[in-house]
Amino acid sequence: MVIARAKLVPRTPRSKARAVLDHFLDNVDALNADPEALTGVSEVWLFGSLMRGEATIGDIDLAIGRSNRKDFKDADARIALAKEQLEAYPDAPQSWDFPWERISWLHRRRIFGPRRDKLLAGAQEGMEDLASLGVPCQLIYDRARGCRVDDPVLPLHPTSSGRSNEVDPIPEMPNLSPAPLRPMDARWVSRHYSGGEVLAYEIFRGWTDDCRALFPHTPNQLSIVTNATDLSHFRWAPRALGKQQLDGRPTVALLSAAENWGICVTLHRAFEGPPEALRLEVHFSELLLHRSRKYVDAITLPDLAGATALILAVDAERALRRQVEMTLPAQITIRIAQSDLPDDMINYFLEEVISHLEQ
Repeated sequence: MVIARAKLVPRTPRSKARAVLDHFLDNVDALNADPEALTGVSEVWLFGSLMRGEATIGDIDLAIGRSNRKDFKDADARIALAKEQLEAYPDAPQSWDFPWERISWLHRRRIFGPRRDKLLAGAQEGMEDLASLGVPCQLIYDRARGCRVDDPVLPLHPTSSGRSNEVDPIPEMPNLSPAPLRPMDARWVSRHYSGGEVLAYEIFRGWTDDCRALFPHTPNQLSIVTNATDLSHFRWAPRALGKQQLDGRPTVALLSAAENWGICVTLHRAFEGPPEALRLEVHFSELLLHRSRKYVDAITLPDLAGATALILAVDAERALRRQVEMTLPAQITIRIAQSDLPDDMINYFLEEVISHLEQ
């Protein structure tokens, strides 16, 4: 039993949906007025968003009561007339699993036309589904009264005793609008390994030219650190790391360290501005050095610069994809603040990050 359909399609203005419903009822009128028709429509019940008067409509929810002509001496006579009428429809199937399927096809063809409108995809023959749903509904067509009607909305269909226990709860369409743009979780650079190790070979699926441009050598001492990172096996990790809020998105720490040397810096990222003029704002803080060092070890900086540039480049690509999805010009500005970094970090780290991004 089909109860609900979820579709990633735009909703339809109420006026257009009403026009589709009116055209459907015109077809019902024509069918019921045809003395040669094998079937008719006894009643049509409306429920769902169109009945509730919502501004936009997902589907036109209908329950359609079907009636059959009774002036045939037997089923064979009914099937014979169906075969005769099908000759007027070149688009009719050429074979049938069961003889009575011809009558059902003719019925649907008459009320829905040669191509059922997508808004009528959920229209159901019979009242069983409507009764099982136990939802408010309105009789909008009653053949016994000869035409369309505008009856009051009822809390339940007259044959319904309430929502069936076999029917799932009414699904709510999730909010499909894009979430606010956020930086990528930087742990993707470490493949979300608990230790934060950066495996450049796996990121680029080989020692490609792009890989070697960022990481000329295997970055064995490089780690991406968040509050979820297991620091127990690190050769060196500053205690201050445990006091920072590092979730991997706006803030993440980059650590390059061996047993007797090391450096750690916190990277901050945020998207600013309207979608058509996005900026990726970047700054650094919490520059921490190994206790045995007074100055930045230059040997640690190339890997830090490569990882930082990779993280920022992927953030920028994510923003550009969002702009393309919104049919906006694909353009973004990456603005990197020098913060209070010492000169050697600016000259040998920050400038290297910018150089990677410009390539």
